[in-house]
This record gives sequence, structure tokens and C-alpha cells, in this order.
Amino acid sequence: MKRDQIILIAEINTQVAGFLLVQETTTPPYSCLVQHKYAFITDVIVGKSFQNQGIGSALLLEAKNWAQDRNLDYLELSVLAENTGAISLYEKHGFKDMNHTMRLEF
Repeated sequence: MKRDQIILIAEINTQVAGFLLVQETTTPPYSCLVQHKYAFITDVIVGKSFQNQGIGSALLLEAKNWAQDRNLDYLELSVLAENTGAISLYEKHGFKDMNHTMRLEF
């Protein structure tokens, strides 16, 4: 694994309860954007039998610490609009809606 990403693993009694994959990235070098180095969470998975036990929160906190230790500007992720449980968790941790992805299906 590259040094600019990490997999955080939550274990309970030697069982993997969940994991989070986060990577350092940089905004594109467009003249109309202020360039930022930030952390992007690509996956957060908590096993169904381990949900609502604080595991997602613990993983998010570790990702935040990892990003802050690297002096990154912010932490970002994408979530499906219908995943209301995850959205609630992320909002509880201070995440805010910053954009919308729209799709036209055929």
C-alpha cells in the first residue's frame, strides 16, 4: 500500500467489525480553484451485527487524526443519498453537504 493511504481496521474479539480506507489527495491544479491537500475516505464498512456500537465513530475519529497528523486541509467522503444512517453518522461528526451528484439512467 502506498504511504499516502491507510486502511483502519476495527476488531472485536479477533473479528473484523469494520474498516475504513482513507487516502491523501490534492485538488486539481485549475487556475479557478484554490489548491488543497485533503484526505478522502473511499470506504467505510461496519458489519451489520456490529452497527450502532460506536465502531463507525471510532473509525472516523482515527481517519480525522490521520489527516490532521499529515496537516491536510480537510476530510471528505461521498455517500449515497438513500444511506440515511450513514449520513446521520457523518453529520454527527461535523460533515456537511458540499455538492450533489446527479445521474440520468437509461
